[in-house]
Amino acid sequence: MSVKRASLDFTKRWVFASPNSSEIVSRQISTGGYLHEKKKAYFDKRWMRQAGKPLPWKLYKEPILASNRRKTWEYPVSDTDKASWKHSRWFDQYSQRWIPFHPRAQGFDINYKRKREALFDAENLQQLFPLLLDNHNYKKYIIRPFNHQFSTTNMSYFYQHLTHTKYVHGLPYQVENATVSKEEIDNLERVVQDSLLYTSMHSDENDSLKKHEQKKQILTRIFQYLVSSQISENEFLENSIVDYDANNSMFWFRGRGFLKWTKSDDLPVAYQSHDSPLLQIRSDKQLSNFSNTAGNFSMSGEIPTFYTTPHVLGVPRDQYRNSISAGYRMFVGNQYVNYQTALNDERLGDLVPPIRTDQPYGHTQLHLLPHDYSRDWYEDGMEHGDITNEIEEHLKANGIMSGWVWNAAQAHFDMHWMDNDIAQPYCSQTIVTDGQWLSFFCYQLNTIAIDPDNIESNSMRNLCYGKTSVKLYEISPDGAIEVNQEALELLMKFISTGAARHRHLADDSEATEAHDLTLPVQEPDPENPALECQKPLHKVELEKELARQKEEESNSAKQLAESAQPEEEVTMPKRLLRILGSKR
Repeated sequence: MSVKRASLDFTKRWVFASPNSSEIVSRQISTGGYLHEKKKAYFDKRWMRQAGKPLPWKLYKEPILASNRRKTWEYPVSDTDKASWKHSRWFDQYSQRWIPFHPRAQGFDINYKRKREALFDAENLQQLFPLLLDNHNYKKYIIRPFNHQFSTTNMSYFYQHLTHTKYVHGLPYQVENATVSKEEIDNLERVVQDSLLYTSMHSDENDSLKKHEQKKQILTRIFQYLVSSQISENEFLENSIVDYDANNSMFWFRGRGFLKWTKSDDLPVAYQSHDSPLLQIRSDKQLSNFSNTAGNFSMSGEIPTFYTTPHVLGVPRDQYRNSISAGYRMFVGNQYVNYQTALNDERLGDLVPPIRTDQPYGHTQLHLLPHDYSRDWYEDGMEHGDITNEIEEHLKANGIMSGWVWNAAQAHFDMHWMDNDIAQPYCSQTIVTDGQWLSFFCYQLNTIAIDPDNIESNSMRNLCYGKTSVKLYEISPDGAIEVNQEALELLMKFISTGAARHRHLADDSEATEAHDLTLPVQEPDPENPALECQKPLHKVELEKELARQKEEESNSAKQLAESAQPEEEVTMPKRLLRILGSKR
């Protein structure tokens, strides 16, 4: 326990002593600037009673009165207690402890744009993140990147709304037109077949967890081969690093709503998302833009907007510390653990500043779907009807949210936030798979100013290119493994993004704009804006295919009926029969 200082308005306050000392915890009242003991506290447990003598006024008079006259962040910092760089902790003379420095300006409120101008005064992330994250202590909605039990249909439209993302069916120009040699495809095919053959010999069909671990091994081996085969030709991979089981997270505001009965205004609604890719590649260079931000494609198109309270859709709410992470720590090095040792040795000024990682930018990440995911679960059964159309929606939603979380966290690590928007897009690639089916996504973060205070004046849209449900392999009844060449080609193209032989594709802005205009875009229906009334592209194509099949069946049935109808007897009119009879 730490010592809590008496407040300036002389209200009731608990004052705690260290549990390791023989001093008791006692409730006291401050009146007129002086603290008087009111009543001795009684505790049922022994360790509580041992903690328990009242704080003696004579010994603690100076720190108590000093805390009444100072703000909580105004601790004394002498020249001997300072490091040579801007640090976030200092030594408190009274408690003999290192205190974290979290400055908070007077009147600061993260919910209002006019009251969060102090964010611009932050000199580093250690000052920015406490102000940005630790001042919203209310409940927030927890968004899962992949949620196959989402309560309604068209999940990708809802995730478009949350991230202000324009979803494009297809892949960017520089990825679609990248060249891959036949030798590279053949080598990758052998690696995939060898991995699948090895695991098929040691697989257990009844143990989903064991199968999931085997999928991890297969995908990790394939991905390691891809990186090692392209590292000499791709400068983005030369100084790259691969994170395994990384933890990405993002906290942001989107829309307005009721927050608490003590808050009269409709405040921004807070969202938190946590993502755990199987592995991800980080580089020291940013990927080139997938689309030109100066063009009309990044500033046009309708983004789905829903005013329904998220908990109506089954989105859970929780309250815990907000977090933003790009899968790695902001800084590395011994930042705090050697403070006391350096102070004791009078070498506090020799402490080196924390070191930022040399690979802060994302390249490609690989997601393995949960072990309880199965395409058979979407089929008609006792739990629900046939919802196989929602497979594509859940995969698209995963690609949108994973791209948003990773890229937006990188932007915040570069000292950007909702009021200090990015000037250069952040781009990365995402592969989502269950071990057999692959979905490819390219995300371009054009803006993070999507909170209700900035969205009205912001014309930029985030972009997500996607191609879903590409089968990696298929096992025939006799046990032979057939690998899909299209999946191998796309894997190789994703890893080779940024290579010197493909650089001319990224620099061709005219061809990129022309290619973007040929791709279908997922937009909401203006006549039926409700979430369940939307019709994504794959559902429209399915309806057309069913209508075509129905028309063919109708035509074939009509032709069959006509062919089976007996021929009518040709009869002569009576007048013609009389004429013929008279001639005879």
